[in-house]
Amino acid sequence: MKVFTAVTIVLCMYGASLAAVSYDAGTLTLTYNDPADLDAVIDPIGLADVQREDGMTKGAFQALNPQVIGFNTYPAGQPTVNLGKVVAKYNAADTVTFTFPAVMYEWPGRTSSGRKAFSGTLDNHYFSGRESFVGATSSWFDATISTGTGPGVTAFGMCVHGRDNLPTSASQALFSLSDGSQATVNIPEFGQGKAVMTIFVGYQAPAGLTINQVQVLRLGGGTSYLGIDDLAFVVTPEPTTLGLLALAGLVAARRRRA
Repeated sequence: MKVFTAVTIVLCMYGASLAAVSYDAGTLTLTYNDPADLDAVIDPIGLADVQREDGMTKGAFQALNPQVIGFNTYPAGQPTVNLGKVVAKYNAADTVTFTFPAVMYEWPGRTSSGRKAFSGTLDNHYFSGRESFVGATSSWFDATISTGTGPGVTAFGMCVHGRDNLPTSASQALFSLSDGSQATVNIPEFGQGKAVMTIFVGYQAPAGLTINQVQVLRLGGGTSYLGIDDLAFVVTPEPTTLGLLALAGLVAARRRRA
């Protein structure tokens, strides 16, 4: 059996910086080391297209100018790896981290049972869910979200592909917020035998609040082994930072006019 301790995929050369996505087998961490590694469009026309939108429409979420983790760089011929954490550098200094529960997900996704990526170039350019539990309730997605010293995540979205051999019952997405409250988005059933196979789930926190955790609970029977792709997030700077950015823009504009 082959053991892979690390996978590094070089994406592109941008100026003097090298944009790369790396995977560390010791910590089960997939890292997007440069903002250039992230996408700007949720579910572009390609391998699979969203059929239903729950919580927010994809268009409304896209209007927030999100950054998107596309999972599109897994090299051909390598084995599937466990995925316990995803770290994305979203600007020159700051990162957002999605930490999954002990029952890890798998990257790249398995292409059996009709699941496909929503972007990228290959069907398996996504990650596969595994069933975990919140109390005694089955969960098909669970991620704690942190941004270190940077401002928090104010909006979160993801694309989900059901299986064509098993349905997923109605679910609830629970968004834990920075003030201790919790918001809920209802997700009708999808997958085998249903009218909908592919969905987008999105949520924007109220002004002044950030999202600390996202859990999706399956309320009935069916499968939790789903294809999850295009994790989209919005990080809103603090008001002081926004003021500094506005001031910098004003100074730059005056210099251009001078």
